[in-house]
Amino acid sequence: MTKRFKIQLGILAVVLAAAAALFVHASRDPLEKFTADDEIEVGAAEQKYISHILGLIEKNNMAGIYKEMANMRRATFVGRFAKGLFKQPDFCPAVVVGAARKRINRENNVDIYVKSEKRNKVYCFSLLGIKNGFRIGNILETEDKRFKNK
Repeated sequence: MTKRFKIQLGILAVVLAAAAALFVHASRDPLEKFTADDEIEVGAAEQKYISHILGLIEKNNMAGIYKEMANMRRATFVGRFAKGLFKQPDFCPAVVVGAARKRINRENNVDIYVKSEKRNKVYCFSLLGIKNGFRIGNILETEDKRFKNK
């Protein structure tokens, strides 16, 4: 290899490394902004609604829980919750351990974190604000360390 070819190869390597670094930086920032949230106080309306939902879970009232879900097909609900998360009746007793709001969300959308005392796991109830209260967007087990030890 000639000296000129080595120089061109070195310049190409530097340009590719800079392009890769720029790509990683550009693709990382929007994701961080999308997932960023702020811990907030649980309001009275949210507490009342979650207490209602926990009552339905304790009674194993899947029809009642399904009515509280927003935009979820029945088959999806049955597979994910009736035959999944709430199949075993050991979810309750459960307590609200915190709340958070995504920075990019509307004001009335909030995530409520509920700890199942028997399972010793924390679940995120994503509440979507509607005209007269809330609907559940989704319920997921969370690994958020802010609420694990509360």
